[in-house]
Amino acid sequence: MNNDFFNKNPYTKHVQEHLQHTMEYSKELMSSAHNIHTDLTKKFTDVCAHNLSLGKSFLDCKGVDHMVDWCHNFVNTNVNHAIETAGDVISKTCHHVTKANGEIAKKVSENFSNIKDKF
Repeated sequence: MNNDFFNKNPYTKHVQEHLQHTMEYSKELMSSAHNIHTDLTKKFTDVCAHNLSLGKSFLDCKGVDHMVDWCHNFVNTNVNHAIETAGDVISKTCHHVTKANGEIAKKVSENFSNIKDKF
C-alpha cells in the first residue's frame, strides 16, 4: 500500500482522530498520576516529620501513664493521617479520571457521529 491509498481513504482521518484522542487521554492520565504522586510524597513527608517530633516527645515521658498517652497519640495520629490521605487520593484520582474520560468520550462520540453522517 502506498501513501496515496491512505490520503484518499475516508477512514484514515477518523482513525487519526481516534489515535489523537487516545494520546490526549493518556497524557491526561499521566498528568493526573504525576499530581497524585506529588501529593502523596508531600503527605508522606509531613507524616514522617510529625512522627519525628512525636519520637522526640517520647523522651519526655516520666512514667507509664505518659507512655500510654504517647502511644495512644502516636497510633491515633497515624491512623487519622492514613485515612485522610487515602480519602484525598481516592477523591483526586476519581476526579481526574472522570474529567479525562468525560472530555475524551465527548470527542470520540463526536467523531463517531461524523463517521455515521458520512456513510
